[in-house]
Amino acid sequence: MAFKEDWSFLDKITMGAVGTEKVIEQLNKQGHNIIELERYCTSNKIWSTKIKRLRIPDLLCLNCGKRIESRAKSKLGIIMSDAATNPDRRWFAGLRDNDMVAFIQCYKDISGKWNSDGVINLFSVGSLKSKENQTQLSAPKSVNEGAERDRTWKSYVPSFEFTVDAIEQEGENRRLRLIKSDGRRQSKLISGNEYIYVKCGESYPANSKIVSGIVPMEADYSCTTEEKYNFIKDLEAPEKETVYTAVKALGFLERNEHAVYELKRIVSNPHIDKRIRLEGYSSLLRLGENVWDEFESFALSSEEKEMRMEFVLILGELTNLPTTDILIKIAREASYDSELRAAAIWSLNASSIETQKLIIDFCFNQDEVIANHAIAKLEKNFQPSLTPFILQRFGDNNIINAICSRILSVCENSDEDEIVQAYLRATDTGVKNWILFTIGLSRRDRYEQPLKKYDENYKETISKLTLIWDYQSLFLDNTRIDAIDFIKMQK
Repeated sequence: MAFKEDWSFLDKITMGAVGTEKVIEQLNKQGHNIIELERYCTSNKIWSTKIKRLRIPDLLCLNCGKRIESRAKSKLGIIMSDAATNPDRRWFAGLRDNDMVAFIQCYKDISGKWNSDGVINLFSVGSLKSKENQTQLSAPKSVNEGAERDRTWKSYVPSFEFTVDAIEQEGENRRLRLIKSDGRRQSKLISGNEYIYVKCGESYPANSKIVSGIVPMEADYSCTTEEKYNFIKDLEAPEKETVYTAVKALGFLERNEHAVYELKRIVSNPHIDKRIRLEGYSSLLRLGENVWDEFESFALSSEEKEMRMEFVLILGELTNLPTTDILIKIAREASYDSELRAAAIWSLNASSIETQKLIIDFCFNQDEVIANHAIAKLEKNFQPSLTPFILQRFGDNNIINAICSRILSVCENSDEDEIVQAYLRATDTGVKNWILFTIGLSRRDRYEQPLKKYDENYKETISKLTLIWDYQSLFLDNTRIDAIDFIKMQK
């Protein structure tokens, strides 16, 4: 990529994606119908092309129309990033007073992966605003983050698993009595100007629940609306964010001829923000309208590489529609920048063997950004029936051979029988050695039985392989391997 692999940044956005997925899961259980409003908010894929999107929250309920900002925290609190002097980067930008912010705690499990107990701490934007004058601001963050600060509303989060035993009045204050999981008791005095967000008998895991704070109340989890939100009326709103939200929502709702008419009016209006028009085309396609040519022409004729990138990312979301041909065409176009072409490969729906066969060629591209994404995409979606097509690529080019060897050895579901038979059939000494090396890079337990089955001289072959099996020294240099694995960690 155009930047060094930043594992700490990947770790941070992975936590955010995991937390947001849990928020969606829990809200849907309460009757909401949640979609991603902010593209890639449940993804940890990193691109160096910075797309200046409209300032919108992460999630949207298609039933009640509420927007939800998701905030995953390793250390839970009511904390929002804020730039008080920049209206576009205020903590509540794109949010209305009845919209919500969901705070959720994430932790690393024993395997080192981010996880969450799924406890949502939900507050309305209006409630947070009402106590903004009592918040504390941190020192400014780095210049790269626009001198933003953390704005913190005072709150209390128990660091232990607990059950609420009692809430007692003590003069103007209240005492919160908790029972720990080991039976020990602990109490907390809550001042009169703070609010308690738990009830007697409720139990929560450690570090997961905000039990009290200065924000007046938690928002209602449930989606109780009897009449579904009217997004069509929002198309006439003066705020771009509201129009964008409505345009995106309409693509996920049942087809409505009025909605189709309005969306066509929007995409054909040159005075409307390009980002809204781009999303309008996406919604029309979701609703069954054949606007492929117009959509492609509109996006790819733009001189802004950010628009082209957003177009490719949208195509990656339209998994039930025929996007393969367009994405492959973009990936093959040498005049486009490397990352756009890599994004086109990454956005492919690679569930079919035919699409995977198309990706193979890109694995050997001289541009490592493109090649690394293709290799990672193939390895994440590899099917056993792809094995012979990789074996066919072994030849006199050692870089291609190294890549083929890497793919077949890393993919646990490559066809071992096919690989062993290819080794035995090979007449070219170089190819034969490369396939043997591939077997050596794989685990011993994968190949001992196929070798005994097909190789008359299997004892001699296994003797050759033992050293490689014991030491597992990869041909590709560590920097290249690190780059591919970094991509594969993203989704």
